Amino acid sequence: DDTVLVLRNRDSTHIVPGGRREEGEDFEDTVRREVLEEAGWTIESLVPLGFMHFRHRTPKPEGYRFPYPEFLQVVYMARAATHHPDAKLPDDYELEAAFLPSATVRHLPLTPAERLYLATALERRAHNISAPRV
Repeated sequence: DDTVLVLRNRDSTHIVPGGRREEGEDFEDTVRREVLEEAGWTIESLVPLGFMHFRHRTPKPEGYRFPYPEFLQVVYMARAATHHPDAKLPDDYELEAAFLPSATVRHLPLTPAERLYLATALERRAHNISAPRV
């Protein structure tokens, strides 16, 4: 339908869940796991949209175990399949996840990158564009 998953944490409201790959995971396995852990939803029909490039501008914190200073976040669109509220990690960073109408989401204080991905996802959905064949 015409809704978008919106997540809220202590710092922001956003539409691009984040997370890190675990050893042995491919990108699609990672996004499936992260959406399940952060929102309690399984997803299907993944379509790659692009990626975001991040660069830390501060010195690397002692003991920081993630890529530094640069990392990429691969962005997909997907269709929600099944809700499993018990799968959401209780101590996860996300406080709330809900589906909102896309017209409402367009007025949220999203980052410029999120606005671009939202517009791209809505356009692809309107034209029924699925994942490219490999």
